[in-house]
Amino acid sequence: MQPDALSGNFAPVTEERVLLEPACTGTLPTGLDGLYVRTGPNPLPDAPPRPLPWLTGDGMVHGLRIEGGRVLWYRNRWISTPEVADRLGRSAPVPPPALVPEGSGNLAVCPHAGNLYAFSELALPYALSTGTLETRAIEDFGGPLPAGSIGHPKADATTGALHTLAYHFEAPYLRHHEVDRRGRLVRSRVLPLERPAYVHDFGLGRRWLVLFDLPRLFSEEALLDGQPLPYCWTEDAEARVGLVPRDGDGPPLWFPTDPFRLEHVAAVHEESSGRVVVDLIAGPAEDGTDATLQRLTLDPGRGVCLREVLDDRPQDLPTGDPRTATGGRRWLWTLAADRSGPAPVGRRLYRHDLLHGERVEVPLPDGVVAGELSYVPAHARAEEDEGWLLGFCWEGPRSVPGFLVLDARRPGAEPVARITLTGRVPHGSHGCWMALPRGSG
Repeated sequence: MQPDALSGNFAPVTEERVLLEPACTGTLPTGLDGLYVRTGPNPLPDAPPRPLPWLTGDGMVHGLRIEGGRVLWYRNRWISTPEVADRLGRSAPVPPPALVPEGSGNLAVCPHAGNLYAFSELALPYALSTGTLETRAIEDFGGPLPAGSIGHPKADATTGALHTLAYHFEAPYLRHHEVDRRGRLVRSRVLPLERPAYVHDFGLGRRWLVLFDLPRLFSEEALLDGQPLPYCWTEDAEARVGLVPRDGDGPPLWFPTDPFRLEHVAAVHEESSGRVVVDLIAGPAEDGTDATLQRLTLDPGRGVCLREVLDDRPQDLPTGDPRTATGGRRWLWTLAADRSGPAPVGRRLYRHDLLHGERVEVPLPDGVVAGELSYVPAHARAEEDEGWLLGFCWEGPRSVPGFLVLDARRPGAEPVARITLTGRVPHGSHGCWMALPRGSG
Protein backbone atom coordinates (compact mmCIF):
# COMPACT_ATOMS: atom_id res chain seq x y z
CA MET A 1 0.00 0.00 0.00
CA GLN A 2 1.33 3.43 -0.96
CA PRO A 3 -1.07 6.24 0.02
CA ASP A 4 -0.73 9.74 -1.40
CA ALA A 5 -0.16 11.16 2.11
CA LEU A 6 1.54 9.76 5.20
CA SER A 7 -0.71 9.59 8.25
CA GLY A 8 -0.78 8.25 11.81
CA ASN A 9 2.69 7.41 13.06
CA PHE A 10 3.91 7.26 9.46
CA ALA A 11 3.36 11.01 9.20
CA PRO A 12 6.56 13.10 9.11
CA VAL A 13 7.86 15.08 12.04
CA THR A 14 8.53 18.76 11.44
CA GLU A 15 11.73 19.49 13.35
CA GLU A 16 15.12 18.15 14.35
CA ARG A 17 15.63 17.51 18.07
CA VAL A 18 18.28 16.47 20.59
CA LEU A 19 17.34 14.76 23.86
CA LEU A 20 20.14 14.32 26.37
CA GLU A 21 20.03 11.30 28.69
CA PRO A 22 16.43 10.23 28.09
CA ALA A 23 14.80 8.14 30.82
CA CYS A 24 15.58 4.43 30.86
CA THR A 25 13.68 1.72 32.76
CA GLY A 26 15.57 -1.50 33.42
CA THR A 27 19.27 -2.14 32.91
CA LEU A 28 21.10 -1.68 29.65
CA PRO A 29 23.37 -4.68 28.93
CA THR A 30 27.06 -4.47 29.72
CA GLY A 31 29.07 -4.00 26.55
CA LEU A 32 26.22 -2.53 24.56
CA ASP A 33 28.25 0.52 23.55
CA GLY A 34 27.38 2.10 20.27
CA LEU A 35 24.80 3.76 18.12
CA TYR A 36 21.45 2.55 16.88
CA VAL A 37 20.26 4.41 13.77
CA ARG A 38 17.17 4.04 11.64
CA THR A 39 16.27 5.94 8.49
CA GLY A 40 13.01 6.55 6.70
CA PRO A 41 11.08 8.99 4.51
CA ASN A 42 10.23 12.28 6.23
CA PRO A 43 9.28 15.05 3.76
CA LEU A 44 10.17 18.57 4.84
CA PRO A 45 7.16 20.68 5.83
CA ASP A 46 7.48 22.80 2.69
CA ALA A 47 8.29 19.89 0.39
CA PRO A 48 6.29 19.84 -2.85
CA PRO A 49 3.69 17.03 -3.03
CA ARG A 50 5.07 13.89 -4.64
CA PRO A 51 3.57 10.52 -5.54
CA LEU A 52 4.42 7.59 -3.31
CA PRO A 53 5.85 9.68 -0.43
CA TRP A 54 7.12 6.60 1.39
CA LEU A 55 9.49 5.94 -1.50
CA THR A 56 10.29 9.52 -2.44
CA GLY A 57 10.16 11.47 0.83
CA ASP A 58 13.26 13.27 2.09
CA GLY A 59 15.33 10.94 4.26
CA MET A 60 15.56 11.42 8.03
CA VAL A 61 17.69 9.42 10.46
CA HIS A 62 16.87 8.83 14.13
CA GLY A 63 19.70 7.76 16.42
CA LEU A 64 20.22 6.62 19.99
CA ARG A 65 23.72 6.61 21.53
CA ILE A 66 24.31 4.08 24.33
CA GLU A 67 27.50 3.90 26.39
CA GLY A 68 28.47 2.39 29.72
CA GLY A 69 24.92 1.39 30.64
CA ARG A 70 23.56 4.90 29.95
CA VAL A 71 21.66 6.53 27.12
CA LEU A 72 23.71 9.57 26.18
CA TRP A 73 21.38 11.07 23.60
CA TYR A 74 18.64 10.73 21.05
CA ARG A 75 18.65 12.94 17.96
CA ASN A 76 17.09 13.08 14.53
CA ARG A 77 18.45 14.74 11.40
CA TRP A 78 17.34 15.16 7.81
CA ILE A 79 19.75 13.74 5.25
CA SER A 80 21.27 16.83 3.66
CA THR A 81 20.70 16.03 0.04
CA PRO A 82 21.45 18.99 -2.23
CA GLU A 83 17.73 19.78 -2.40
CA VAL A 84 17.16 19.49 1.36
CA ALA A 85 20.31 21.49 2.14
CA ASP A 86 19.10 24.27 -0.14
CA ARG A 87 15.68 24.41 1.56
CA LEU A 88 17.25 24.37 5.04
CA GLY A 89 19.95 26.90 4.19
CA ARG A 90 22.81 24.48 4.76
CA SER A 91 25.94 23.68 2.83
CA ALA A 92 25.23 20.83 0.45
CA PRO A 93 27.63 17.88 0.18
CA VAL A 94 29.66 17.91 -3.02
CA PRO A 95 28.71 15.06 -5.37
CA PRO A 96 31.42 12.99 -7.06
CA PRO A 97 32.42 14.08 -10.57
CA ALA A 98 30.53 11.19 -12.24
CA LEU A 99 26.89 11.88 -13.10
CA VAL A 100 25.07 9.60 -10.64
CA PRO A 101 21.64 10.07 -9.03
CA GLU A 102 21.97 11.60 -5.58
CA GLY A 103 19.13 9.80 -3.80
CA SER A 104 17.59 10.61 -0.42
CA GLY A 105 19.17 8.12 2.00
CA ASN A 106 15.69 7.09 3.16
CA LEU A 107 15.82 3.30 2.78
CA ALA A 108 18.60 1.74 4.86
CA VAL A 109 21.64 2.54 7.00
CA CYS A 110 24.82 0.52 7.15
CA PRO A 111 28.12 0.80 9.06
CA HIS A 112 31.33 0.07 7.21
CA ALA A 113 35.03 0.76 7.78
CA GLY A 114 34.24 2.88 10.83
CA ASN A 115 31.76 5.05 8.95
CA LEU A 116 27.98 5.19 8.78
CA TYR A 117 26.11 5.37 5.47
CA ALA A 118 22.49 5.99 4.46
CA PHE A 119 21.31 4.26 1.26
CA SER A 120 18.38 4.62 -1.11
CA GLU A 121 17.46 3.04 -4.43
CA LEU A 122 19.32 3.94 -7.63
CA ALA A 123 21.71 6.36 -5.94
CA LEU A 124 24.94 6.91 -4.07
CA PRO A 125 24.87 6.65 -0.27
CA TYR A 126 25.43 9.50 2.18
CA ALA A 127 28.16 9.37 4.83
CA LEU A 128 26.88 10.48 8.24
CA SER A 129 28.63 11.63 11.40
CA THR A 130 28.35 9.05 14.18
CA GLY A 131 28.57 11.84 16.74
CA THR A 132 25.85 14.13 15.43
CA LEU A 133 24.13 12.28 12.52
CA GLU A 134 24.90 15.27 10.30
CA THR A 135 25.51 14.52 6.61
CA ARG A 136 29.23 14.58 5.79
CA ALA A 137 29.46 13.59 2.13
CA ILE A 138 27.96 11.84 -0.86
CA GLU A 139 30.07 8.69 -1.02
CA ASP A 140 31.32 6.62 -3.95
CA PHE A 141 34.13 4.80 -2.04
CA GLY A 142 36.73 6.09 -4.47
CA GLY A 143 34.44 5.08 -7.38
CA PRO A 144 33.24 5.39 -9.86
CA LEU A 145 29.84 3.83 -9.12
CA PRO A 146 28.07 4.67 -12.39
CA ALA A 147 24.59 3.56 -11.28
CA GLY A 148 24.97 4.09 -7.55
CA SER A 149 23.82 1.26 -5.28
CA ILE A 150 20.73 -0.66 -4.34
CA GLY A 151 19.30 -0.02 -0.89
CA HIS A 152 20.50 -3.31 0.65
CA PRO A 153 24.30 -3.73 0.59
CA LYS A 154 25.67 -6.86 2.25
CA ALA A 155 28.61 -7.14 4.65
CA ASP A 156 30.82 -10.21 4.82
CA ALA A 157 31.79 -10.66 8.46
CA THR A 158 34.70 -12.93 7.50
CA THR A 159 36.49 -10.68 5.01
CA GLY A 160 35.17 -7.33 6.23
CA ALA A 161 34.15 -6.40 2.67
CA LEU A 162 30.91 -4.71 1.70
CA HIS A 163 29.13 -5.94 -1.43
CA THR A 164 26.38 -4.18 -3.31
CA LEU A 165 24.58 -4.26 -6.63
CA ALA A 166 23.42 -1.46 -8.92
CA TYR A 167 20.64 -1.84 -11.47
CA HIS A 168 19.81 0.51 -14.34
CA PHE A 169 17.17 0.86 -17.05
CA GLU A 170 19.82 1.02 -19.77
CA ALA A 171 22.48 -1.58 -20.48
CA PRO A 172 24.45 -2.72 -18.62
CA TYR A 173 21.44 -3.54 -16.47
CA LEU A 174 23.24 -4.85 -13.39
CA ARG A 175 26.61 -4.35 -11.72
CA HIS A 176 28.37 -5.80 -8.69
CA HIS A 177 30.65 -3.65 -6.53
CA GLU A 178 32.97 -4.73 -3.72
CA VAL A 179 34.26 -2.26 -1.13
CA ASP A 180 37.15 -3.53 0.99
CA ARG A 181 37.36 -3.36 4.78
CA ARG A 182 39.14 0.02 4.52
CA GLY A 183 36.22 1.54 2.61
CA ARG A 184 37.74 1.59 -0.89
CA LEU A 185 36.14 0.23 -4.05
CA VAL A 186 38.31 -2.69 -5.16
CA ARG A 187 36.16 -4.38 -7.78
CA SER A 188 33.35 -3.44 -10.13
CA ARG A 189 31.93 -5.73 -12.79
CA VAL A 190 28.92 -6.10 -15.06
CA LEU A 191 26.64 -9.01 -14.20
CA PRO A 192 24.79 -11.16 -16.74
CA LEU A 193 21.29 -9.66 -16.78
CA GLU A 194 19.68 -9.14 -20.18
CA ARG A 195 16.69 -6.98 -19.24
CA PRO A 196 16.05 -3.92 -17.03
CA ALA A 197 14.73 -5.64 -13.91
CA TYR A 198 14.14 -4.10 -10.48
CA VAL A 199 16.73 -5.67 -8.16
CA HIS A 200 15.84 -4.59 -4.63
CA ASP A 201 17.90 -7.20 -2.78
CA PHE A 202 20.27 -10.10 -3.34
CA GLY A 203 21.96 -12.93 -1.49
CA LEU A 204 25.62 -13.05 -0.49
CA GLY A 205 27.14 -16.46 0.11
CA ARG A 206 30.74 -17.58 0.55
CA ARG A 207 31.07 -18.65 -3.10
CA TRP A 208 28.00 -17.23 -4.83
CA LEU A 209 25.95 -14.12 -5.39
CA VAL A 210 22.25 -14.97 -5.53
CA LEU A 211 20.47 -12.81 -8.13
CA PHE A 212 16.73 -12.34 -8.62
CA ASP A 213 15.54 -11.64 -12.17
CA LEU A 214 11.83 -11.14 -11.46
CA PRO A 215 8.97 -9.67 -13.51
CA ARG A 216 9.11 -6.13 -12.12
CA LEU A 217 10.64 -4.41 -15.15
CA PHE A 218 11.44 -0.90 -16.30
CA SER A 219 8.50 0.89 -17.88
CA GLU A 220 9.05 3.87 -20.17
CA GLU A 221 5.38 4.73 -19.72
CA ALA A 222 5.83 4.88 -15.93
CA LEU A 223 8.93 7.05 -16.40
CA LEU A 224 7.05 9.52 -18.59
CA ASP A 225 4.22 9.48 -16.05
CA GLY A 226 6.67 10.76 -13.42
CA GLN A 227 6.80 7.67 -11.21
CA PRO A 228 9.92 7.84 -8.98
CA LEU A 229 10.71 4.15 -9.46
CA PRO A 230 9.49 3.41 -12.98
CA TYR A 231 9.49 -0.37 -12.63
CA CYS A 232 6.18 -2.22 -12.99
CA TRP A 233 5.00 -5.77 -12.51
CA THR A 234 4.78 -7.34 -15.96
CA GLU A 235 2.23 -10.11 -16.33
CA ASP A 236 3.37 -13.25 -18.13
CA ALA A 237 7.04 -12.27 -17.86
CA GLU A 238 9.39 -15.07 -16.88
CA ALA A 239 11.15 -15.28 -13.52
CA ARG A 240 14.44 -16.87 -12.59
CA VAL A 241 17.00 -16.99 -9.80
CA GLY A 242 20.72 -16.98 -10.58
CA LEU A 243 23.98 -18.03 -9.00
CA VAL A 244 27.00 -16.00 -10.08
CA PRO A 245 30.52 -16.78 -8.79
CA ARG A 246 31.28 -14.18 -6.17
CA ASP A 247 35.01 -13.91 -6.74
CA GLY A 248 35.47 -15.12 -10.30
CA ASP A 249 34.22 -14.66 -13.83
CA GLY A 250 32.61 -18.04 -14.41
CA PRO A 251 29.28 -18.37 -16.20
CA PRO A 252 26.05 -17.83 -14.23
CA LEU A 253 23.70 -20.65 -13.31
CA TRP A 254 20.06 -19.69 -13.88
CA PHE A 255 17.07 -21.49 -12.38
CA PRO A 256 13.55 -20.88 -13.75
CA THR A 257 10.86 -20.37 -11.10
CA ASP A 258 7.28 -19.24 -10.77
CA PRO A 259 7.06 -15.44 -10.50
CA PHE A 260 7.10 -13.99 -6.98
CA ARG A 261 7.62 -10.69 -5.22
CA LEU A 262 10.84 -10.45 -3.23
CA GLU A 263 10.78 -8.33 -0.08
CA HIS A 264 14.02 -9.23 1.73
CA VAL A 265 16.68 -11.94 1.73
CA ALA A 266 17.12 -13.39 5.23
CA ALA A 267 19.93 -15.96 4.95
CA VAL A 268 22.09 -17.86 2.46
CA HIS A 269 23.53 -21.28 3.24
CA GLU A 270 25.80 -23.20 0.87
CA GLU A 271 25.65 -26.95 1.51
CA SER A 272 28.56 -29.34 1.03
CA SER A 273 26.47 -31.08 -1.65
CA GLY A 274 26.67 -27.92 -3.76
CA ARG A 275 23.08 -26.88 -3.17
CA VAL A 276 22.41 -23.29 -2.11
CA VAL A 277 19.58 -22.62 0.35
CA VAL A 278 18.11 -19.12 0.42
CA ASP A 279 15.61 -18.06 3.08
CA LEU A 280 13.64 -14.97 2.19
CA ILE A 281 10.50 -12.96 2.68
CA ALA A 282 8.37 -13.13 -0.47
CA GLY A 283 4.82 -12.75 -1.75
CA PRO A 284 2.98 -14.28 -4.70
CA ALA A 285 2.76 -11.16 -6.88
CA GLU A 286 3.14 -7.39 -7.03
CA ASP A 287 -0.31 -6.72 -5.59
CA GLY A 288 0.36 -6.04 -1.91
CA THR A 289 -0.50 -9.60 -0.87
CA ASP A 290 0.97 -10.52 2.50
CA ALA A 291 4.54 -11.80 2.35
CA THR A 292 5.62 -15.00 4.12
CA LEU A 293 8.86 -16.73 5.11
CA GLN A 294 9.92 -18.93 2.21
CA ARG A 295 12.87 -21.08 1.18
CA LEU A 296 14.50 -21.53 -2.19
CA THR A 297 16.78 -24.54 -2.68
CA LEU A 298 18.95 -24.10 -5.76
CA ASP A 299 20.33 -27.42 -6.96
CA PRO A 300 23.04 -26.99 -9.65
CA GLY A 301 23.30 -30.75 -10.13
CA ARG A 302 19.66 -31.05 -11.17
CA GLY A 303 19.26 -27.52 -12.52
CA VAL A 304 16.14 -26.89 -10.46
CA CYS A 305 14.89 -24.32 -7.95
CA LEU A 306 12.66 -25.78 -5.25
CA ARG A 307 10.44 -23.23 -3.47
CA GLU A 308 8.57 -23.87 -0.24
CA VAL A 309 6.76 -21.82 2.39
CA LEU A 310 8.35 -22.20 5.83
CA ASP A 311 5.76 -20.09 7.66
CA ASP A 312 2.54 -18.92 5.99
CA ARG A 313 1.80 -16.16 8.49
CA PRO A 314 2.25 -12.56 7.23
CA GLN A 315 5.73 -11.33 8.24
CA ASP A 316 8.69 -9.26 7.12
CA LEU A 317 11.86 -7.45 8.25
CA PRO A 318 14.06 -10.47 9.06
CA THR A 319 17.02 -10.08 11.39
CA GLY A 320 19.69 -12.44 12.67
CA ASP A 321 23.27 -12.63 13.85
CA PRO A 322 25.31 -10.62 11.32
CA ARG A 323 28.25 -12.99 11.84
CA THR A 324 26.24 -15.78 10.15
CA ALA A 325 24.84 -13.85 7.18
CA THR A 326 26.89 -15.72 4.54
CA GLY A 327 26.22 -19.22 5.85
CA GLY A 328 25.29 -21.40 8.80
CA ARG A 329 22.48 -19.22 10.19
CA ARG A 330 20.16 -21.11 12.51
CA TRP A 331 18.17 -18.41 14.27
CA LEU A 332 16.02 -15.82 12.54
CA TRP A 333 13.59 -13.24 13.90
CA THR A 334 10.83 -11.68 11.82
CA LEU A 335 8.10 -9.14 12.51
CA ALA A 336 4.46 -10.25 12.35
CA ALA A 337 3.69 -7.60 9.79
CA ASP A 338 0.60 -5.46 9.48
CA ARG A 339 0.73 -4.00 5.95
CA SER A 340 -2.22 -1.60 6.35
CA GLY A 341 0.28 1.27 6.12
CA PRO A 342 3.08 2.02 3.66
CA ALA A 343 5.60 -0.15 5.56
CA PRO A 344 5.29 -3.20 7.84
CA VAL A 345 4.76 -2.72 11.59
CA GLY A 346 3.53 -5.19 14.18
CA ARG A 347 2.82 -6.14 17.78
CA ARG A 348 4.73 -9.44 17.91
CA LEU A 349 7.77 -11.24 16.54
CA TYR A 350 8.41 -14.76 15.32
CA ARG A 351 11.54 -16.62 16.35
CA HIS A 352 12.50 -19.25 13.77
CA ASP A 353 14.83 -22.17 14.33
CA LEU A 354 15.81 -22.74 10.70
CA LEU A 355 17.75 -25.90 11.57
CA HIS A 356 14.83 -27.74 13.15
CA GLY A 357 11.90 -25.96 11.53
CA GLU A 358 10.50 -24.72 14.84
CA ARG A 359 8.77 -21.36 15.34
CA VAL A 360 7.83 -19.44 18.48
CA GLU A 361 5.50 -16.44 18.59
CA VAL A 362 6.95 -13.62 20.70
CA PRO A 363 4.51 -10.93 21.85
CA LEU A 364 5.78 -7.41 22.35
CA PRO A 365 4.81 -5.55 25.55
CA ASP A 366 1.15 -4.53 25.74
CA GLY A 367 0.31 -1.60 23.49
CA VAL A 368 3.68 -1.56 21.73
CA VAL A 369 3.89 -1.34 17.95
CA ALA A 370 7.33 -1.82 16.41
CA GLY A 371 8.91 -1.75 13.00
CA GLU A 372 12.22 -3.43 12.26
CA LEU A 373 14.27 -4.63 15.23
CA SER A 374 17.99 -5.35 14.86
CA TYR A 375 19.80 -8.33 16.36
CA VAL A 376 23.06 -7.53 18.19
CA PRO A 377 25.35 -10.29 19.58
CA ALA A 378 25.96 -10.00 23.32
CA HIS A 379 29.75 -10.09 22.83
CA ALA A 380 32.37 -11.15 20.31
CA ARG A 381 32.27 -14.86 21.31
CA ALA A 382 28.54 -15.07 21.93
CA GLU A 383 26.57 -18.05 20.63
CA GLU A 384 24.30 -17.31 17.71
CA ASP A 385 21.16 -16.67 19.77
CA GLU A 386 22.96 -14.97 22.67
CA GLY A 387 22.19 -11.33 22.09
CA TRP A 388 19.69 -8.52 22.00
CA LEU A 389 16.85 -7.34 19.79
CA LEU A 390 16.55 -3.60 19.77
CA GLY A 391 14.83 -0.76 17.96
CA PHE A 392 12.36 2.10 18.12
CA CYS A 393 8.74 1.44 19.04
CA TRP A 394 5.45 3.29 19.50
CA GLU A 395 2.73 2.85 22.11
CA GLY A 396 -0.30 3.94 20.13
CA PRO A 397 -2.99 4.26 22.84
CA ARG A 398 -0.60 6.22 25.09
CA SER A 399 1.10 8.08 22.22
CA VAL A 400 4.49 7.39 23.79
CA PRO A 401 7.56 6.83 21.59
CA GLY A 402 10.39 4.72 22.89
CA PHE A 403 13.12 2.20 22.35
CA LEU A 404 13.20 -1.47 23.36
CA VAL A 405 16.05 -3.82 24.25
CA LEU A 406 14.87 -7.45 24.36
CA ASP A 407 16.75 -10.59 25.40
CA ALA A 408 16.75 -12.85 22.33
CA ARG A 409 17.00 -15.97 24.51
CA ARG A 410 13.93 -15.08 26.55
CA PRO A 411 11.07 -14.70 24.09
CA GLY A 412 8.09 -12.94 25.62
CA ALA A 413 9.97 -11.79 28.73
CA GLU A 414 9.78 -8.18 29.86
CA PRO A 415 12.24 -5.90 28.06
CA VAL A 416 15.75 -5.78 29.48
CA ALA A 417 15.57 -2.01 29.05
CA ARG A 418 12.95 0.42 27.88
CA ILE A 419 13.82 4.00 26.93
CA THR A 420 11.17 6.71 26.89
CA LEU A 421 11.47 9.53 24.39
CA THR A 422 9.55 12.79 24.31
CA GLY A 423 8.12 14.00 21.04
CA ARG A 424 7.23 11.60 18.24
CA VAL A 425 9.48 9.09 16.46
CA PRO A 426 7.63 8.04 13.30
CA HIS A 427 7.79 4.55 11.87
CA GLY A 428 10.69 4.20 9.45
CA SER A 429 12.26 1.77 7.05
CA HIS A 430 15.52 0.03 8.03
CA GLY A 431 17.94 0.48 10.92
CA CYS A 432 21.26 -0.87 12.15
CA TRP A 433 23.48 -1.12 15.21
CA MET A 434 27.02 0.24 15.04
CA ALA A 435 29.43 -0.64 17.85
CA LEU A 436 31.54 2.33 18.92
CA PRO A 437 34.32 2.75 21.47
CA ARG A 438 33.45 4.68 24.59
CA GLY A 439 34.01 8.41 24.40
CA SER A 440 33.75 8.49 20.60
CA GLY A 441 30.59 10.58 20.34
